[in-house]
Amino acid sequence: MPTQRMRLTRTEYQEDRARLLRLEKMGIPIGSAGDSSQAPARLTLQQIDHQPAMIYELPLGDVAVVVPAKMTVTSRILITDHEMTTSLDDLLLDLSDPEETPCYEDLIAKLPEPPPEILNHRLTGGDPLRLCQKEGVIIAHGWSSVPSKCRDGTLVTVKLFFGDERDNELCFGFEARVDRSLKRKYAPRPGECLSKRVPIFAHKDGQLGDQETPSSNQRPTMTLAHAALQRLQKLI
Repeated sequence: MPTQRMRLTRTEYQEDRARLLRLEKMGIPIGSAGDSSQAPARLTLQQIDHQPAMIYELPLGDVAVVVPAKMTVTSRILITDHEMTTSLDDLLLDLSDPEETPCYEDLIAKLPEPPPEILNHRLTGGDPLRLCQKEGVIIAHGWSSVPSKCRDGTLVTVKLFFGDERDNELCFGFEARVDRSLKRKYAPRPGECLSKRVPIFAHKDGQLGDQETPSSNQRPTMTLAHAALQRLQKLI
């Protein structure tokens, strides 16, 4: 029967020690080389304190969650599954294709300059994560609702779940504040029908398309250009 090798080879020890020294220079607490019981977690996500996380209520029944976070990878890890939930309901929010989020340009405009890196592409891209430390934002969206009792500024718990190639489940918690500013921005004015306030669709090449009523399988993308176009039409 094969026997289990308990000790690292000299080469493995040197590689492990080099990795730990790099982590130490990054300010990450480390254990002893070769001691997996004291090794730091392969992936951690920490909410950035000076940038509040937000949960935006959007028109047409959407919500978007924007979480400023610091991602730390201490060892190679492959993310195989991902989802986000909030304490408002049990509905899942999608982390893939953050640029397809309704009102995406508005969400980005609310972030500090210069715009931070969108971490979704690293976490959901299907490529292994390697040793690094990055700050950026995580954007999730989906069909959900914010109860009317939750006023603007109300704290909502957000949980982010990942599965890795070792069938481990990782869970990270964040606190986000409710914000309805974008829903109010695109809400119909008195005497104006909703269809006139639904923004036109934007093609992938950035050109604006014809305005039309969205079908059941077609979801509109909010654009600042449309809002400006509407204001211009009223002045003519």
